[in-house]
Order: sequence, then C-alpha cells, then structure tokens
Amino acid sequence: MTFAWAFTVLVGIYYVSTVINSLTRGRIGTAFTSFVLMLLGFWSGLFPKDIVGISELHGLYSILNLTILIHVGTSFDPKQFKREWRLVVIIIAGILGMAFLVFTVGGAIFGTQVCIAGFPVYLGAVVALNIMHQAAVEAGSMDLAAFVLLIQATQALIGIPLIGTGVRMEGRRLLGLKSDARLKGGPGSVAPETYMADGAPKLIDRLPKRLDNPFLHLLLAAFYGALAELIARYTGALTGGIIGVAVVGIVLGMLLRQLGLISRNPIDRAGLMPVLLFAMITVMRSSLAELSPYTLLEYLVPLLGLFAISAAGMYGAAYLVGRKLGYHKGMIMACVFCCFAGYPLNYQVALENIQLMTEDAEEREYLKNEIVPKIVLGSVLIVSVTSVILAGIFSTML
Repeated sequence: MTFAWAFTVLVGIYYVSTVINSLTRGRIGTAFTSFVLMLLGFWSGLFPKDIVGISELHGLYSILNLTILIHVGTSFDPKQFKREWRLVVIIIAGILGMAFLVFTVGGAIFGTQVCIAGFPVYLGAVVALNIMHQAAVEAGSMDLAAFVLLIQATQALIGIPLIGTGVRMEGRRLLGLKSDARLKGGPGSVAPETYMADGAPKLIDRLPKRLDNPFLHLLLAAFYGALAELIARYTGALTGGIIGVAVVGIVLGMLLRQLGLISRNPIDRAGLMPVLLFAMITVMRSSLAELSPYTLLEYLVPLLGLFAISAAGMYGAAYLVGRKLGYHKGMIMACVFCCFAGYPLNYQVALENIQLMTEDAEEREYLKNEIVPKIVLGSVLIVSVTSVILAGIFSTML
C-alpha cells in the first residue's frame, strides 16, 4: 500500500467515525467506531500491519505530544477549586475510593500491571490514554497497549447512561423544590460559561490583531512544551519519574495562562486540534495490528470487571463524603461519572436530559444553572487534570 492510499483510508475511517458519533449524539463515540473499523481491517487482512507507518502520521503525532500538555493546562482555572470546594473534596474522595478498590480487589483478581495500565485511563482523558499507551508500547507490552485502547473505546457507552441517570435524579429533586425560595440564587446558580471563563483579558489577549495569528499560538505552545520537557528531565530525575513531563506540562500551562503568557486552548486557536487528535487516535490504533481475537476476548472480563470495580469505588466513596457535605446522590453520580464521558460529551448529555424533563423555559434555565456548572467542573478536575497527572506517575511503573 502506498502513502496516498494509506493516508486516504485512515482519514476515511476517522471521518465515518465522526459521522456516526454525530448521528448518535455521542452514544457511539468516534473512538469506539475507529477502534472497531481498524480492528476489522487488520483481522480481515485488508490493512497491512504497518498502515499507520506508511501514512507517515507520526510527525503530526509528535507535534501533538509536544504541545498537548501545555494546551490542557491552559484550560484549567485554579479559582474553580475555591468556588466549589465541596465538589472538589467529593471528587478527590471518589478518586481515592476508585484507586482503593481497583488496586485491592481488581489487583487481586486481574493482576497489578493491568490495574496500573488501566486506572488513569478509567479516569478519562485522551491525553492520559496517550501517556499510558506509549508507556505500554515502550515496555514491550502490546497486549496492555491494546487493553487501554479498549477501555477508552468503550467508556462513553457506560458513562452516558450513568451521567444521564444522575442528571434526571437531581433534576426531579430540584423541580420538586422549585417553589422553595431558599434555593433561588443559592450556591451553583451560575451559568456554565463562568466555569470556563478567564475574567479580565490577559496580556496575550491584548496583543494587536496584526500580531495575533494561528502561528503565534502554535509557536507558544511548542516553545513552552519544549521548556516543559527540559524541566521534566530534572524533576523526573529528582523524583524517580513521579514529577515527569505530564505533571510539569499541566502545571506550566496553568501558570503561564494565569500570567497571561499564553492563550486559553492554544491548539484550538491555531486551528490544529481536529487534525492532531486524528493523528493521535490513529497512531495509537497501530498497536491493534498485534491484537488477536483471542486476546480481545481474554481482556473483555478484566475490562468489564474493572469498569464495575471503578464505578463502585468512585461512587461509593464520593457518596459517603458527598452526603456529609450536602450533595444529593443524583448530583454526585452525574459529577463523578464524568470520568467515563468527559467534556463536552457530559455537557451535551446534561442538556439533552434537562430538555426532556420539562417544557418550561424558566425551569430548564434553572436546572441548567444548578446542574451543568458542577458537571463541567467535575469533568475538568477528574478528566483534564487528575487523570493526566496520575498517568504521568503510573506510566513509570509499567
């Protein structure tokens, strides 16, 4: 197969996957469809095992690896912690609960290595997946590399109904209390956009328009990404790899954004995110060439078992703490299971369920203001931050 056909076929697979994702409103995600199509291509012999190498997508993949951690860091606002400190405590409790059950019960049943590879990916984030997949490949464990892809491909199928159930439970509770004047203007009554906003314009945002173009944002993301790699050489050596490039990149991106030295979501501003995500997801699928039907069946039990254990640990611990802090079970469920379907999918699921619950425009707005901001914050904290930092730490253990 030539470069031209390899590249065309892989773009075609990704396009079909995005269309199915759109038609099913995210219920059958891009990751799942591309996983299945690539697997069928390899098993049928239609695709050569090195189709990804022939397509020469590794160059784009390297660009994403250089810039993505800074990009993720810029999307995080430390003020979110202060605004919803109770939710932060609940989510941390949930993550600790998940970790406890995964590494005790899951470790005893499925083995420690499977749990180490899977735990950060069960918390969500394609960046965490990328880190753990790379670590598994570098460790020579192609089965584990395929396993983490399988986790990510099936997460949304489980996360969407769990988040939807939580939103409906909380929505019914809030509508039942709508007449209570004490709830009006209470905590959480802010539009979801305020959780993603920056407040006053930063230094970078005040640049003259003639100096602001996509290449500026790509340049800054690349420069700071290179700086993060340089810093991580020293922090990694001093901490035994615990504070590696993932942690440094996230923290550096966050600090630089607060200082106004980089825009929020610079890769989006450069217009490259869809193409780079395509490259990343497709390059990671190359490990499926070595995945046999037998190995897939062998990993189905650990996959589903760890999903159940993760969900039980996350929700159980979060529920115990959340009830003490005044949160109800529906809201807790909707927030903590953002690990299985992160932003913007969780945002979309929440809005769809709210639309179905009431025809009254005022009630819909009320539910949106009470529910959606917490879900967005839960996604940012679990998926965008915690999973990536933990992946950076756990990747050194494979």
